[in-house]
Amino acid sequence: MAFATLTPQRKRAIKHYMTEAAIAKLLPLADCLEELDIFIPVQDGWQSRTKLVRPKAKTTSHKPLMVHFFGGGFMAGEPEQLLNVARAFAETHDAVVALPSYRLVPEVRWPTPCHDGWHVLVWLSEHAEELGANLNAGFIVGGVGVGASLAAVSTPQPCNKSTTDDNVRTLVNKPSTYMDHCGLDPFKDDVTIYEKLLESKGVQTMINFVPQKICMGTGLSWIKQRTRQFGGHRWKA
Repeated sequence: MAFATLTPQRKRAIKHYMTEAAIAKLLPLADCLEELDIFIPVQDGWQSRTKLVRPKAKTTSHKPLMVHFFGGGFMAGEPEQLLNVARAFAETHDAVVALPSYRLVPEVRWPTPCHDGWHVLVWLSEHAEELGANLNAGFIVGGVGVGASLAAVSTPQPCNKSTTDDNVRTLVNKPSTYMDHCGLDPFKDDVTIYEKLLESKGVQTMINFVPQKICMGTGLSWIKQRTRQFGGHRWKA
């Protein structure tokens, strides 16, 4: 049976099984890191269970905050899908990494997942110091699959909402953007078009094309390689 024809509950069960199997293969958590769940209040009284991975050292002088949204078609998935990524980021960059959850369709209507993502980012930015992060060291938002879409629609929202001119709003406080897109991903052209659109608006971008990968087709070794390769790149504010 094709995955697309399965019920949401069945898709979630399969996704959870795959996540549990992947976690079982991970190496033990590094001694320098700790993991915990926090619950972030968003809208309508709902709380986002967010997995936090961070260095045990409590100094906040240089720890960036990194937020990574999981994928799953807005219908399935959980924060632990990106546990290997979070551990790699936390250890490689001495960062506080947050893996938020958001509500899934069809139990909620669109664009509730996007609103959840935005409220999570606001809360994290307001509580960064108590979580052990320093926003002056960096506030990086990303994701995989539809999680990347969440990051893309959530990060521009601090721009001036008083203006009704979309051409102006896209230029205000727009963060620099890095994207991977994969040659076997059916949405690869969307990434290319989006990058060109951002570039045309004066946004600083970097794009990386991986010909023989599909969506979420990256492993821990690849993540570590990329974080080291691009970790030293300094974006302009």
